[in-house]
Amino acid sequence: MSTPRFAVIAFSELRLIIRNKTVLVGATIFPLALGGYLIYSREVVGRSWPELVLLQVVFFSLFTLYLTITTTLAARRNDLFLKRLRSGESSDSAILLGLTTPVVVLLAVQLGIVLIAMLIAGASAPEHPWLLAAGILGFVTVSVAVGILTGNITPSAASAQVTSLPFLAIAAGSAIWALLADDWSIALLPGGALTILIHTAYGPTNTAPEQLALAAGSLVAWTIIPALIAYKTFRWEPRR
Repeated sequence: MSTPRFAVIAFSELRLIIRNKTVLVGATIFPLALGGYLIYSREVVGRSWPELVLLQVVFFSLFTLYLTITTTLAARRNDLFLKRLRSGESSDSAILLGLTTPVVVLLAVQLGIVLIAMLIAGASAPEHPWLLAAGILGFVTVSVAVGILTGNITPSAASAQVTSLPFLAIAAGSAIWALLADDWSIALLPGGALTILIHTAYGPTNTAPEQLALAAGSLVAWTIIPALIAYKTFRWEPRR
């Protein structure tokens, strides 16, 4: 039985990530070190366990996943790797799936390590784990979709530091805003939607069902719309 094309591309991409020391450190060691520090300094920073879970999910999703996907797609386009892949037998979806899968797996491993470490350190399990899972899955899919879209408009790997800033500000800023203010409108932004789902997961809270539905729908919309735009406009050759 032959190996699926996306899996072949994924293994190839994983080898490239391992060989690239800058990406390897930025996507693995640095996030894990910061995640460990947040757990260690929880009493110093004065944050509850649900808030630390939120910070970990936001940080890992944005820096391990979103930034890496954005940078990878820009770099692979400029070195003509995307063009070579597309000239072969692989479909467009197989190429993008293969390039993003290793980073998603890396994120899952990192989040698993950090969440287990938090439980060992004394964090309580969520009262509604399905809400926590839905929030994490939703925010991860948003990060992938927006990462592909941002990578599509990023002319080079170096430019990713600039083109990624708007979404970083929106996602991280709305998560922090949701911690400070009780405002339904914040559920329209990805970080705010994630905050609402995580806090409700750890309950008990007075979150209205309508607010939960709005948060879940927001994450779905933030996934579908960027994915559709990227699908319609994706560039496989270097931008001039």
